[in-house]
Amino acid sequence: MLCIGLCTAGGSVYAHASHGVVHIPSFYPHEISIETIDPTAAAGAFKKNALHAYVGSEPHFKEGIPEHLRPVESLDALLVLSFNPASKAVDKQQDRCALANGITATLARPSDDVVLSPYPVTPFHPDYLQHLDRIEEAKARVQAPTTGQTLRFKVKGKRAENLVRSRWALDSVKWDVQLQEMPVSELMSSSEGRLGPPWMKEGWFQAYQWLAAAVDKAEQQSIARTIYQRLTRGEYKDAREQLDLQRRLVATLVQTCNRVVVGYTLRREYYDDSYTGVENIAVDSQLGLNSPVFIRAVKLKDFPWNGELRLGTRETPEAAWNPVAGFSDPAGKMIWSSVGDPALLPFPSSSSWIPNRVESQVETRSGSQAFQVARDAFVPQAGTGALLPAGADKSSTASIIYHAKASIFHDGNETEIADLLYPYVFAYRWGVKTSDTDKTYDPAVDAATALMRQHLVGVRVLRVEQTTQDIGGEIAVTRKIPILKVYVNHLALDPRQMADLAPPWSSVPWHVLVLMEEAVQRGFAAFSNEEAKRRGIAWLDLARDASLQEKLKPLIEEFQRKGYRPDALTGLVDEHSARARWAALKKFAEERGHLLVTNGPYRLSRWSQHSAVLAVVRELTYPHGVGSFDHYAAAPRAIITDLKQEPGRVVMDVDVEMLVQQQRVYKTVRQRLTRQTLRGLYLLRPDSRYIILDAGGSVIHASAAKIEEDGRFMATLPAHLPRGQYTFLVAIYPDGNTVSPAVRIINFEATGS
Repeated sequence: MLCIGLCTAGGSVYAHASHGVVHIPSFYPHEISIETIDPTAAAGAFKKNALHAYVGSEPHFKEGIPEHLRPVESLDALLVLSFNPASKAVDKQQDRCALANGITATLARPSDDVVLSPYPVTPFHPDYLQHLDRIEEAKARVQAPTTGQTLRFKVKGKRAENLVRSRWALDSVKWDVQLQEMPVSELMSSSEGRLGPPWMKEGWFQAYQWLAAAVDKAEQQSIARTIYQRLTRGEYKDAREQLDLQRRLVATLVQTCNRVVVGYTLRREYYDDSYTGVENIAVDSQLGLNSPVFIRAVKLKDFPWNGELRLGTRETPEAAWNPVAGFSDPAGKMIWSSVGDPALLPFPSSSSWIPNRVESQVETRSGSQAFQVARDAFVPQAGTGALLPAGADKSSTASIIYHAKASIFHDGNETEIADLLYPYVFAYRWGVKTSDTDKTYDPAVDAATALMRQHLVGVRVLRVEQTTQDIGGEIAVTRKIPILKVYVNHLALDPRQMADLAPPWSSVPWHVLVLMEEAVQRGFAAFSNEEAKRRGIAWLDLARDASLQEKLKPLIEEFQRKGYRPDALTGLVDEHSARARWAALKKFAEERGHLLVTNGPYRLSRWSQHSAVLAVVRELTYPHGVGSFDHYAAAPRAIITDLKQEPGRVVMDVDVEMLVQQQRVYKTVRQRLTRQTLRGLYLLRPDSRYIILDAGGSVIHASAAKIEEDGRFMATLPAHLPRGQYTFLVAIYPDGNTVSPAVRIINFEATGS
């Protein structure tokens, strides 16, 4: 490949001959190695500067933590208390709420990575503000420890065991009370490499998943289920109603105390901050360092770009490497974060989403103003996935136009319309069970795509645009931008959450998905671990299962001869194009030794039982370059320094803390937050929210505080409030950072008018 300016170990970097680098595709490291290493060995590797970050666990330091290491914290799990209905010691007639409060007060706190807090919403949840008053009330009820009562505990999780062991007996058979760690990562399902659902990081959603099954009164079950459905379907008029529904849902879930959240645990991970370490650390509030944003922002200090990033994880990579229902363990998630490239990425410090491979324009309407779905829009058919015209008389509440950033797959094929549509075909084919003997059904695909299938109304291909960028000399890069319109029935206040419902995108080309389908139908393997166990076959692995590759080679050759493409794509892909696809895949497998083809920033280079090495793909059609995600590293934090209630409004002075680079070190600086505050080269965005509650706890008003010319934040109180007591809650979110926000709460009285 022609190199102008300089070539790198990871591929080619293009630059102007006399104007410096213009575009360096992909992200900073040219190689990422992920190795299984136990916590003690990880501590030793850190001391030798042989490890850049230890992901998912805390190393075991015997002689103190080295000065060159820095920790990052994220929400790991909720601590959930439940009662055994067969136990006489916790009979249903008892006041379980009082008992739970007493147990919470008695629990030992073994370390600072455990926080005892008797409410299911934490400062790491983006909806913390609207529950703040009830969180404080719940804490106030935890006063008197439980005394004079012998309880037997069942525990799940090491930290849960440490909390209980010094106070009560452990008995996993004849237990009275159970305390277990509920990892929040278990609620973040994926299919075809896409995390979801869109609100997966919000407290009300997680509370429903953990607590709803324990609500034992039919009336309360019905109330909770109805509110949950309204929230997930977007059945609310405005922010006020949405926030009120969230409060009502959590209040319903915690009322009976059959299950009680008594606290949460923190995930503490370390990285090397020395001169030969790493910088630009973007940590997700609930995924920690094992997130797509971390890989896209992290930079080795020794290199302006390139360098080998060395990561460690405690768990051996045991989950199969397939993008449908694999990559489900910590090592697998790290690998997929690098080689996969989803449409949108989780915003690291909120519940919103970052446009990655699609840009979206969302428009919503309701009632008689709903959108009429175009007749030529595709509607996937349940059970077959066939893309049939929508026809007449279909409507939707939202129309989303997506601009997809296409690029070349690792096997040399270009991303085409067929690649963007085939995930819909796949979801409706494998996610819908048509009979007990259906061979094209997997419960894992069903669960992961249910939300999309529930809301999708139709998909329409509008056009494919092209852009050409002169990158210096005589080289110009042409990129294709497929533009599609997707119709969904959903109304959400965050347009990015709506865009994440059913985006037209795939990290995997259609022919690789088809090859996996054939492998499953022929009984070679199953997409998910659960189905593999049920059917007594292998869990589909595109790289490490040599026997599967031997079975698939003849299929690839057969499909190449026939120019095979599934019926759903016959109108989009001709035989000649299909033959070229299969020929490219055959060549890729021969050269690379695996079938894991994506269009992501890295490709699988080599692997062993305990490690994987990923090589950068510096492909010029790839839309992102080094530095594209720098802004998500080291999120700023706000501090409300003064708050005053004035006639008709509340005014606040706010400071901001930011991490600033000074030569080769970083320092925290604090300054007043104004409209002109810069974070690096960019203006800092001073987001905020405030809500007002009436005496009954209902949300009567929700809005954003505005920053005035003098730099103060101002929240307007509604005019003509009825006489009574009210509660005002406010939070400041600099650059959208909702983690441990600056929050204040005041009570006030309205005299009426």
